[in-house]
Amino acid sequence: MKKIVNLLVMVLISMGAAAQSGHDPDLVMPRFPGGTDALAKYLSAVIQFPEQARQYSLGGKVLVSFIVNEDGTLRDITPQEYSIEYYNPASFAGESENDQSALKLQVAQLFVDEAVRTVKNMPPWMPGSLRGRYVGVRYTLPITFTIPE
Repeated sequence: MKKIVNLLVMVLISMGAAAQSGHDPDLVMPRFPGGTDALAKYLSAVIQFPEQARQYSLGGKVLVSFIVNEDGTLRDITPQEYSIEYYNPASFAGESENDQSALKLQVAQLFVDEAVRTVKNMPPWMPGSLRGRYVGVRYTLPITFTIPE
């Protein structure tokens, strides 16, 4: 299961970095120390899957945006988008439509809180550079919450 999570995280990280690097050919995007493999390992080790999400078999995704400063520290850590990507309808047996919606919203907020906590606790990154000078660069990291087996 950890291998699947790591692979999914690496694919999403690669997609996020590729989407951001198309602006200026002289811009070198910031990166997590050790690269995408190290970032995937960090996320797999640090993210705590919310118990309520496990109870209702919910999974989701959060896009977290932040600026990597010239010294590699992170600031302006904010969730940009979040969603419940999948759920098991059987887990909601007996719950009204309104209760199901409320539970999904609660769990989505737990995913957001955990994603932001995880990014806030990251070590400094390798800063981005523009024409050889370190610059602050906005980075958007997708974090996927997959139901643990």
